[in-house]
Amino acid sequence: MARGQIVPLMEMGSRAPEAGRIRLGVQAPVAGKPGKTKPKSIDTFRFTSPDRTSIEQLAALYGGECVPWNEPKASPKNQWQVITTTNEIPVYLVPDGLSVWYELWAGSGCQRRCDGITVAMPEKINEYDYDLVDHPCICSANGVRECDPHTRLQIIIPQIRFRGVWRLETKGWNATYELPGMYDFIVQLGQQGKMVNALLGVERREQPTVVGKRSFVVPRLSIDQSALELQAGSANVGAIGAAPQAVATPALPSGESPAMTDAMTKTLPAYEGGDGGFDDEPIDAELIDDELLAIEAKLRDDATNFGLDPDRYVGAIKKAAEGDRTRMTAASDMVRAETITPLGFGSDGKIQWRRN
Repeated sequence: MARGQIVPLMEMGSRAPEAGRIRLGVQAPVAGKPGKTKPKSIDTFRFTSPDRTSIEQLAALYGGECVPWNEPKASPKNQWQVITTTNEIPVYLVPDGLSVWYELWAGSGCQRRCDGITVAMPEKINEYDYDLVDHPCICSANGVRECDPHTRLQIIIPQIRFRGVWRLETKGWNATYELPGMYDFIVQLGQQGKMVNALLGVERREQPTVVGKRSFVVPRLSIDQSALELQAGSANVGAIGAAPQAVATPALPSGESPAMTDAMTKTLPAYEGGDGGFDDEPIDAELIDDELLAIEAKLRDDATNFGLDPDRYVGAIKKAAEGDRTRMTAASDMVRAETITPLGFGSDGKIQWRRN
């Protein structure tokens, strides 16, 4: 919205304040590299919030210790956190509390937000202001997926004092596929008058690959009742408020590509000129090991584009980078910028490169 522009109050929309974040990982030190950290997933919930009382209440309920948390990228700074001992908590779901987008992030912020068909990008409209302009999906046009799925879930934690919603974010494909379906099912039960006990959990999964076993954690929604109990309408309400609009679901590998709806458009954050991106805080690199899966997915796309075996390519990059995610990402960035070109594999298994 341009400066000085008057917008009718009824068109401005509204949103619940954010009480804090639900996180599925921590920053762990890198062996042999003092001062350097890397994301590490954990099997229990970690909460962060500017409100110390809420964190203390969570610690009392679910274990752990309330301690200061100071993250330069966080807003506001000087928050509090607790790493709990539980991997499942009862929650209330809120209307329009789930969104899924393809997004491209850079150091300056979110550069693209897309549903697989239409991408919204900030463009400067005058000396001070930016506006969101829709374009056809850039990844589809180029035949290379540069954006990653970002799933955001907002919930209420009923056992602690109410200061707004708590937000969980993940870039994992499993959450992209699984959370929307369960979220819709629970909310629909609430709209039908069923009394639902909703649970938010985190579970560790492993996936064998040619280059080794992947271990990652996945957030999940479930119901703490049997089908018979649901039919009887017993227990507490787990889905509150009006029925949500259609969830913004990206075009997935199956080829499904729902069009952008009004509800999806409303979830786009406002853009403020001067910071180089949307005024939405970047997802922490600490989130979960699904970040590694996202990096590997980009490398696999690179390999496919040059007719190379994806698993072998990822394994060679990972070995050459010694598992360093920054170096792995840099390799993909250089290939996509056409600075280097992968030619094939040498007899030692290493990738042969050509500098352009």
